[in-house]
Amino acid sequence: MRSASQKQAIRWQVFPRNRVANDLLRSVIGAFEAELDKIGTPHNGLKSNEVLAIVRPRLEELNFVVEGSGKVARPVLFGENDRPTKTYNVDGYHESTGTVLEVEAGQAVENNRFALDLLKAISIQGANHLVMAIPANYHPERLKSAGKPPKREFDEVVKVLDALFSAGRIELPLISLVIIGY
Repeated sequence: MRSASQKQAIRWQVFPRNRVANDLLRSVIGAFEAELDKIGTPHNGLKSNEVLAIVRPRLEELNFVVEGSGKVARPVLFGENDRPTKTYNVDGYHESTGTVLEVEAGQAVENNRFALDLLKAISIQGANHLVMAIPANYHPERLKSAGKPPKREFDEVVKVLDALFSAGRIELPLISLVIIGY
């Protein structure tokens, strides 16, 4: 548990590391930051849909279409008459900038959700940016009851993505990827 003198803060990292967050991406980071007392980890054990519901109004103010009453399907492949034959559901999408939003609540590393989110985003037609919001620290009951510390999800994802981008072996079709640790 954190003391009153330890203010929790949003952590974020842009990839590739030679890029900075544009105004929209900084506003998305701000949306999560504004709700940090409600969504911050590890003291809040919310599910991803609960986190998304809390930040949804702020994201909609930024003109994101956000999953709520329905799915946000984005096309991957097209068939006859340009009808989508393969789509992926995402947590949010900003049409004019091609920004995909994915929110994970737990097991972003354990179940490789961050890797799946990245693969989906690079397959989506028109996707230019990916924002992935993940717990900074993931502390499920099984770890708490065993007396183990929280898993540092943000740090693990950043480490993997840093290796991926730094290795120089692949070039992703995204302008930027932003990891937000809440």
